[in-house]
Amino acid sequence: MESNRLREIFDGLEVKQYPITLLLCIFIILNCVFSFSNFINTGSHDDQRLLQIILILISTAAIVLYKIPLKIIQLSWLRLFVFLFFLLGIVSGIGALSLRFAFYEVASLFFLSVLSLYIANEVSKRGFRSINWILMICAVGCMLYAFRFLTVYIAVLVLGIQPDVMNLVPGFSNYRFLNHTQTIALPLLILYFLLEKKETKASLMHMIFVGFWWSLLFMTGGRGTIVGLLAGAGIAYMVQPKYAITFCKGMLTTGMVGVVIYAILFMLVPFLVGLHPFGVFFQLAQRSIEDPTSGRLLLWQRALELIFSNPWVGVGPMHFAHYGADINNGAHPHNLILQIGAEWGVPALLCLCIAISIGMRNLFRAVYMISASDIRNQTIFSAWIVIGVAILVDSQFSGLVVMPFSQLLIVLYVGCAMGWSRSISDNEISQKVSPSWSRWLFQSFLILISVCGILYGALPKMDILFGLKTELTRESLSHPRALHPRIWTDGNF
Repeated sequence: MESNRLREIFDGLEVKQYPITLLLCIFIILNCVFSFSNFINTGSHDDQRLLQIILILISTAAIVLYKIPLKIIQLSWLRLFVFLFFLLGIVSGIGALSLRFAFYEVASLFFLSVLSLYIANEVSKRGFRSINWILMICAVGCMLYAFRFLTVYIAVLVLGIQPDVMNLVPGFSNYRFLNHTQTIALPLLILYFLLEKKETKASLMHMIFVGFWWSLLFMTGGRGTIVGLLAGAGIAYMVQPKYAITFCKGMLTTGMVGVVIYAILFMLVPFLVGLHPFGVFFQLAQRSIEDPTSGRLLLWQRALELIFSNPWVGVGPMHFAHYGADINNGAHPHNLILQIGAEWGVPALLCLCIAISIGMRNLFRAVYMISASDIRNQTIFSAWIVIGVAILVDSQFSGLVVMPFSQLLIVLYVGCAMGWSRSISDNEISQKVSPSWSRWLFQSFLILISVCGILYGALPKMDILFGLKTELTRESLSHPRALHPRIWTDGNF
């Protein structure tokens, strides 16, 4: 049924108009089902990082060889502050202990931000119709992961083994990394359910499927994701209550279905086969009382120390893992603001905060472009608000912005939100930019430079993944501790 629906959507679209978006969606699906561990020495985090690098290389080849234009129409304050942010990141990297790893971080984030612009340009061509098939592909990826999960779940029940929560999240090195993806993927599934909602059996199946993803969130106890989604729903309702009510009801309905599914799959069924409830849901209250921050206070304290000692340029992008090596789970401070402040410096943090504020303001302004009778775009607008706020809230307590899979989902979200906003705006969509060799050469130069920075940082450790080295050789620097870059699993993850 889903394959037929997808074929119908594709038949009504010129898929060749969306090469970068389609490529990203394919790699999101691969992240749900594919593993390199059968061929090389990788863990789940390494798999996701390798897929991200492969996506970057393929999309670079497509952009350069097929001369895919990036129609940046005019300069703006948003683009100025984004430019200053990356410029300050380069300055910070020059003074860092390892130029290699600092430039990897800057180049990677820069390329992903450019990728979101390409997606925005493609989505703006068809607006809702583009969003429709993107949501369909994301749903297919989530469905494939659900089959992967159910395979493990059934095996555990048949063997009668009490599983650790890590056993129930195949494809992720930590169940928190699954929660990071759910911060973006779950609202997208809810949006897909609402846009496809009909009084049919298919609608019921869609609701159960979204409820299943809620149940995974409850099973893993993703507090940051739950708080972020609730905050997003609250802000969306405050911005425009009439528009947000449909999406908020969809969240509530599917969430209640998720509670029922959780009770059946992770409480009742294990009880019937003589096992304890699956997951960490029942430990949430005790954990929240005993250690509300889950050990993050030490990380935040270290980040503040680094900010006060290096306020202007920070210690270098990706370098918190080095200075936090003596702290458990110290690859990043589990706080976006403190991470950028400690690694990139306070000026770069201010540029990023201003850019995010301008971007959210532009998204809020899109509400004035939607007619009172356009329920479809009202629902899409509310979904973008919920996801944007959820990302910002969750990133203050987690590594949402540094994990490769969630990074790809953020790129997809930013591109879709920007492209959709442009598609309903008569201001920007009407402006045309004719492709030119100078523009293409400049864009290609920036992209190729960023790819060189990514490969420069990633290649030295890749020989271990491919079995060319049996022992990890760490870079010897002036700091007494070894350098732990947060690229591969060995990078203090």
